[in-house]
Amino acid sequence: MPAAPLKEIPSKRHSAVSLPKSCEKRNGPTAHVFVTENYFWNTKDGWGKKDNFQINVGECFTLPAWWQDKVSSIGPDQGLACTIYDKEDCAGNFYGVIQKPGIESLPTINWNDKVVSVSCIWV
Repeated sequence: MPAAPLKEIPSKRHSAVSLPKSCEKRNGPTAHVFVTENYFWNTKDGWGKKDNFQINVGECFTLPAWWQDKVSSIGPDQGLACTIYDKEDCAGNFYGVIQKPGIESLPTINWNDKVVSVSCIWV
């Protein structure tokens, strides 16, 4: 016996295919993760480096060699949920979920100077 045809049910909710305009930019394929060399986002007076990496959402991002094992603060864009790893290619020990504003002092969670890679998804 053939299945009955599906009926379309009107809904005011948005489907994964039809996002509200306000989400289009946020849910793009790329986003940013901000890092600093010193905790509490400290980069004033030229003390300590900072960077704002563009990442591909849903993929692993391995930090450039200079940044590996030097991050003390980390913060993703609004709407991201990120996990940090102590090995390249999102391997090894991990910590997450990190969401905006991020973690201003990785020493408080025993992750100071341990971050090597990061992966993020939209939530």
